[in-house]
Amino acid sequence: NSSAASDVYKRQRHPGAQWCLTNPEVFEIVSQRIDSIFKANPEQKIISVSQNDGNNTNCTCPECKKLDDAAGSPSGSLIYFMNKLAKRFPDKEISTLAYLYTMNPPKNVKPEPNVVVMLCDIDCDREVSLTENASGQYFMKALKGWSDITDNIFLWDYGINFDCYLSPFPNPTSTFPPQNFPVIQHLQFLHIYCGYYKFSNSTELG
Repeated sequence: NSSAASDVYKRQRHPGAQWCLTNPEVFEIVSQRIDSIFKANPEQKIISVSQNDGNNTNCTCPECKKLDDAAGSPSGSLIYFMNKLAKRFPDKEISTLAYLYTMNPPKNVKPEPNVVVMLCDIDCDREVSLTENASGQYFMKALKGWSDITDNIFLWDYGINFDCYLSPFPNPTSTFPPQNFPVIQHLQFLHIYCGYYKFSNSTELG
């Protein structure tokens, strides 16, 4: 029964873990919350449903692991869940982060047309362009993978040094050199995160 299933999921989670994306109870709770938000704000066309910060904290229950193993990435269970939400709200857009452990796209499922993938490059070294170091090249491979399965991609870029918030971050030309245009043309939106509370010298741009 559902109570027994919930007990199993609880036993397999740990503090700081993400949602179990294959648990039908979780899906219904999230759906009801989204429905209430859209009903209260009928003009709203998009909502973000994303993982929390924390790497490799995804649910590893048998059902989630099965989806992720088949997809070759924890983004498998993520897109499974977002596609269900997209079908529940077909006239809205569901945005989700592809971030840290979900950066790489699934190999066996495509996002629904109204699923927005917001891809984050937080792990990339930024002293040179994203094509000139190993971490950036790994990210660009992920971006190419996502662009092969969806045109609905937002990019979350960074213009801040988290080790020293007040240090300059001169990166106007380091993100995407011109030769990457065939890939970046799939981007619908670029967000450059520049501020962190009061410690940044460009908080007003964050």
